[in-house]
Amino acid sequence: VRYFWRFAFLGSVFTSPAAWIYTLVFALHSTGQLGGLRLESLLPPALWLIIWSAGGLAVLLAFINSWDMSLCRRLEAPSDPLCNGSSKSFLCLLETSTECEFIILALYSYTLAAFGSFLASILGYFGLRLEQKRLLERWKKYTADGSTRRMNDED
Repeated sequence: VRYFWRFAFLGSVFTSPAAWIYTLVFALHSTGQLGGLRLESLLPPALWLIIWSAGGLAVLLAFINSWDMSLCRRLEAPSDPLCNGSSKSFLCLLETSTECEFIILALYSYTLAAFGSFLASILGYFGLRLEQKRLLERWKKYTADGSTRRMNDED
């Protein structure tokens, strides 16, 4: 149980940057303020988010891959009051096994969230590229017409 905060920290560090960046992108797009200049400035961080999310996913998968339940039980036993110095009792085994199962469940949950963040980062990046392409096409259309009116989303 004493390790939960570390896994929670890792889980949030690997998933929150993508959530913050794409919340900003959504807010800018919803208010019509996501122009070409902002798109150009958001593409490099979006690309780094893919790398960051992939790295976080790899770290969490490495934790899961190297997980050893017996080692976890041995490390948890000294801190559990039911063990009382002896890790041979049934209640001690039950308590430490339950705690270790919760830890691995948390690790699986954070890994799933990191995988979702990785997929969202990829989709977000390609969405930004698509929006950039659409904006450039609209700009070319308006400059070819010689029109000086403001481009709207309704056009």
